[in-house]
Amino acid sequence: MIAFLRGTVAARTSESVILDVGGVGYEVTVPTRTRVGAIGDELTLYTYLHVREDGMSLFGFESIDDRAVFQLLLTVSGIGPKIAVGALSHISPLELRRAVAAGDVSRLVTLPGIGKKTAQRIILELKDKIGDVDEGVDRDEVPEEGGGDAASEAMEALVALGYSSHEARRLVASAIKHLEAAQTSLTTDSILRAALARAVRK
Repeated sequence: MIAFLRGTVAARTSESVILDVGGVGYEVTVPTRTRVGAIGDELTLYTYLHVREDGMSLFGFESIDDRAVFQLLLTVSGIGPKIAVGALSHISPLELRRAVAAGDVSRLVTLPGIGKKTAQRIILELKDKIGDVDEGVDRDEVPEEGGGDAASEAMEALVALGYSSHEARRLVASAIKHLEAAQTSLTTDSILRAALARAVRK
């Protein structure tokens, strides 16, 4: 499996981006809410390779959490990758968690391709899987300045250590705020150490 791609934006449309990775162009379908940047910008996408008899499609997400929720949506009967990526174009992982936890069918049916019966299945099948909303951190709440790839790499390391993507994101967000307050440089190592210290104190 291709876990992530890091390269230069070569072209983009409203639904996809072509990422130049070492001279190879990968066409990746992304949620429209993804912050792709301009042509020539460096971009990291956490990817999911969908294989069918008639071909393969690559889907990309700007955070591990977005990808994890996408994969959870795929476990719901009747939801394929196009509907899942379309849903994440209109709702953040945190808001989706809140809607599922609250049994909010009316919010879910506003998402493209999702009717009332599908919304009810999402709630029924994901309620025990989608994570704790009380400590949820939306991707837009994670500081970007100085964090960038270091924050992403720290989250990957936490997931590799056994933390859920949701918990890893929460710990990294808290660590970055602490480091910025202490005017400490944001490196992968400093963020990871601060995140683990917070996990131990929890």
